[in-house]
Amino acid sequence: MPNVNQVTVAGHLLRAPEMKVLGSGMKVTECAIAVNNPSKNKKTGEWESNPAFIDIVIFGDPAERFAQNLGKGSGVVLFARLAMDKWDDKQTGKQRTKLKLVVDKYVPAMKEEGTRQTGKMDKTDRFKSGFVEPSALGYQGGPGDEAPSGEEIPF
Repeated sequence: MPNVNQVTVAGHLLRAPEMKVLGSGMKVTECAIAVNNPSKNKKTGEWESNPAFIDIVIFGDPAERFAQNLGKGSGVVLFARLAMDKWDDKQTGKQRTKLKLVVDKYVPAMKEEGTRQTGKMDKTDRFKSGFVEPSALGYQGGPGDEAPSGEEIPF
């Protein structure tokens, strides 16, 4: 069986993305995402939130755009691969590991103008940022996806 290392998650950023530039000039942004896994409590019948908190890392020009355009609480869909981080614990001397996501592409959730995440990028920015048009993922739209005319907006 072939190995496939591809993960798609949707959630909200737990903290503001932090970008740094390595000595080689490579841009790296690190952050974490909260992904909810709701489940029904068998005793009460109520839905409960079971979030997973996942560290993420992005490299290159998409790292810079991610840090510039997204902030704490921003909704985003990530297309990534799993990677194992390994290091030696300075206190115990034992090797430690942590699973994280290396983001290849992302789709930011759109927010209102005036917020940090406006979702306004031209086509060049979208290509450079790692942004993926929903239609490229097979989404063709559905009922209610049409933009309302000025007369239909209730405010």
